[in-house]
Amino acid sequence: MAEKWASRKKPSIINEYELDMTNLCEYRFQLDKEWLDFVLQNRNGFQVDDKYSEYDLLIGATADDKLFSTLEQYESGLIDVITAVKALNCMEVGEQICICTEKALNALKFVRSVELQGERLMSIRAEAKADRKLADELTSKIIRESVARKNNEQSLDTMGVFK
Repeated sequence: MAEKWASRKKPSIINEYELDMTNLCEYRFQLDKEWLDFVLQNRNGFQVDDKYSEYDLLIGATADDKLFSTLEQYESGLIDVITAVKALNCMEVGEQICICTEKALNALKFVRSVELQGERLMSIRAEAKADRKLADELTSKIIRESVARKNNEQSLDTMGVFK
């Protein structure tokens, strides 16, 4: 993930850190509605639930380019939570850690900086582009299936099947 973000800039530099998680209180998200809502609250600048304030670390799926399309469709109401979670769980996702407290920040140690160059840099850029394309295709497929299912339900409803 760090390499993909760094590959967008010139020079493409990543920093490597070690985090000693011993004695830190952590909360792990599942890839579900709670995670979706948490990410959207953060992205939109809304107040995040106080229940997370007791944790030093929040750990969950990386909300990257692969997941962005699904998040956007869910947020706009084009897909429901079940469809969004299904789509997200079909994708290969990384894990990210949010450092929430001074105690956790003090457990973080810088290791080194690395500049991405040449073939490695080009490979990372191509991989990021392919990831976005795959995620868009998957999300589009799931949206089409969801719309078809809703249209079928509406059709059955007008025929009196659900009455």
